[in-house]
Formats: sequence, structure tokens, C-alpha cells
Amino acid sequence: MTEPTASQMLESNTEMPLLPLKDIVVFPHMIVPVFINEDLCINAVEHALAHQRKIFLSAFKVAGEKAEGLDSRLEPPFDVYDFGTVCSVMRTRKLPDGRMKVLVQGLLKAEIKELLAKEPFPAVRIRSIEEPTLVRNSPEVEAMIRATRENLEKVVSLGKVLSPDILMVLEDVTEPGRLSDLVAANLGLKVHEAQSILAVINPVERLKTVHRFLSQKLKSIRCKFEFNRRQKKKLAVCSANIIFANKSVRSKPNLVIVTAKMKLMRCGRKSRK
Repeated sequence: MTEPTASQMLESNTEMPLLPLKDIVVFPHMIVPVFINEDLCINAVEHALAHQRKIFLSAFKVAGEKAEGLDSRLEPPFDVYDFGTVCSVMRTRKLPDGRMKVLVQGLLKAEIKELLAKEPFPAVRIRSIEEPTLVRNSPEVEAMIRATRENLEKVVSLGKVLSPDILMVLEDVTEPGRLSDLVAANLGLKVHEAQSILAVINPVERLKTVHRFLSQKLKSIRCKFEFNRRQKKKLAVCSANIIFANKSVRSKPNLVIVTAKMKLMRCGRKSRK
């Protein structure tokens, strides 16, 4: 007997505890630690552990940011984005400072339909999102996949710190949707930027969005790299001039003294006039 997939499990269990996130967007296939200390959040995780270990994660809406995919139908204090990720709770650990560390793995995307409960933990009714599948990548998609990998390698070569295994993992990924999620999860994007990518359902369109963000990131890093290079060059020139001046002073002390006396004499003549 085969085990049901995550989407099949949701068909019979669309009610799920909600874990709101403050500064991170979790993508499918992503394994990430989440730190919580609110009783409502801890109760949500404990409920998930007792019921198939599934929990719905979504980030709080960023005020002032408006774009497609940044909608929230829930009212404060649970005003998270409608689109989020169903995750599996892999393990938990209580920390000495009272917080709980929760290691989760993203499974699939889902959308909030309504808030069912606020206490003892927030619970929501969700709808799983099935992405369109590609039987075969077109030449355009293959070219974009290559360009995305190449740009990510350039970002790493310019000093961007990424997971050491991410480039090797991406070499084996040929699905545009999964490639998009993996790259977006490792770019260090702002919450609303990552959320706008998560909310794109079509995998090809999502890859285009990720490629655009990656190109902007590469341009920004190149500008910073060039600025730092110029500053280092100016600093090196200034240091060389200072060293040369110091050597000149040490090698010609009498000349410096005579020059200083001549300047004082000129100042004295001007004052007498």
C-alpha cells in the first residue's frame, strides 16, 4: 500500500494550525529552523505534532507593500499573506531562554480560505494549490534555467554567501518551479519580495520572476563590488603618498627646517607691513 501524497492528505484534512512568521517566507522543499516564543505559536506546533505533524506557515503582511500575491484576507493580529506553505514539523527543541526551535520542511503551497479559530492556537481552512506540470521543457525554458544557474554562480563569485551545497543541488534540478523556489529561498530577499515569488503559480512565470530578481541582485552586488574596489584603490594611493612624504621628511630634515623658517620670515614681513 502506497503512502498518500501531501496534496492527497489535504483533501481530507484542510483544517490546519497556522504558524505566522515575522521575517521569513518558507518555500516548498526548503528545510529551515523557526524560532517561536508565543504561547499561541507553541500550541499550534504541539497540535501539529499530535496530528500528522502538518502545519501551515505564512508570513505577516508587510505594511505599505502592494503587489500581486501580497493579499491578506485575515484581520490583525493574524494578518498573514493568503499564500503560504504546508510544512512538516521535523523536530522541536526547547531553548534555555524559553523559546522553541522548530525545524520544518516545506511540502507544498496552499491558500488560506478562512480563519477557523484564534485560541488556543490559530487554525485556518486552506486549499492546496496544484501547479501545472510540464511534460518537457521548451528551448526557452532550458535557456532560462541555464541563465539562472550562471547568474547565481556569478553572485557567489562576487562574495554572496550561500549554502555550500546549493550550486551542486541546482545542477540536478531541471524543473523550473523547483529551481525557482530553491534559488529564491537562498537569495536573502525581503519578505514581500519572496512572497511575490511564492504566489506565482505557473512555474515558468515564477522562473522568469526569479531570474529578474537575480539579475537585479547581481547588478547591485557588482555596483557595490566596483565601489569597494575604487575605494581600496584610492586608499592605496593615499597610503603610498603618506609613506613617500614621510620618507622625504626623514631624508631631508634640514630642508624642511629651512623651508619652515622661510615661511615664518615671510609671515613676519607681512605683519610689519
